[in-house]
Amino acid sequence: MMELFISLFFSQKLSNSSASATKDPRLGHVNKPNTVVFSKSPEFSITYHFDKNGFRYNPEKNGELKNSIKILTIGDSFTLGAGNHYKDVWSSILERELIEYGKNVEVINAGVSGYGTAQTVAFLERLIQKVNPQIVLLGFLPNDLYDINIEEDKDEKIQLDRQTARRINQENLLNFNLIILLKRILYSFDEIYCKLFSLTSRIEYYQFPINNTVQKKINMIKDLILKAFTLCNREKIDFKVISIPQQFQVIVNSNSNSYQNIDVGHIDRVFSKFSENYGFDWVKTLPALTESYKYKNKDLYYRYDGHLNPEGNNIVARSILSMISNDL
Repeated sequence: MMELFISLFFSQKLSNSSASATKDPRLGHVNKPNTVVFSKSPEFSITYHFDKNGFRYNPEKNGELKNSIKILTIGDSFTLGAGNHYKDVWSSILERELIEYGKNVEVINAGVSGYGTAQTVAFLERLIQKVNPQIVLLGFLPNDLYDINIEEDKDEKIQLDRQTARRINQENLLNFNLIILLKRILYSFDEIYCKLFSLTSRIEYYQFPINNTVQKKINMIKDLILKAFTLCNREKIDFKVISIPQQFQVIVNSNSNSYQNIDVGHIDRVFSKFSENYGFDWVKTLPALTESYKYKNKDLYYRYDGHLNPEGNNIVARSILSMISNDL
């Protein structure tokens, strides 16, 4: 009865007016072209607009800028801007700020919810000639380590299909209003949030020293990112990776003395050294997000949904701005 009451009057579930994705024979799924999707949850209510290419766009924008520098942002739902109005997504904020600085730029949002690094790089291969960008910003999250299964078939298409199927199955688990409401209440407390997170298998990616499985996955991600960099380098395209942390990392980093044997900055340090060796930028946004949360004590993520909120997106955009403005 309680479940029925909550579902009727205080629904906790994410609802979409229509499907935002369509099947793709190689990537598993892509954004559905020429689609408008209204999405609502207890934490946000927004509309997604997808153009003929499946890119998220601003319907109020007047066409393509002539002779503009094209910046392609590619990645998962954090790049897409899940839960945020288009104007509040970090790529959109970045574009506005650069234009205010007098830069003639166009930032293209090619983020796709549910993508891992393998899908992102495969999608980049498809788009590189079509979009012809001058700069590529590839979004990375520690989630990408979790998504890669080192025991999977080496066939790339099979691996991509299984990544998609695995996410769908995860989204269907424990999808009851009462459970979601309880989790939302518990997640509002930093200490409880971190303790609950530490009970999941994802905690191993932040434990130090790292185990062999995590190291193998790090190496797999390195190979994929190097593939993307090589592709861009061959086409004389500036390539940068935008590293966006999980909410757990920001909370722990803000209270570093409270969590033993946890090193939430290790992943960034490993990949920063890797990127330096090959000559591309690894843009770390964890320091700026940590500083903001520590001193302002204002949420930068939707607590239950887990994605960046407008404030978090703004901080990410400004972290990138300081790295990219001098290159234009």
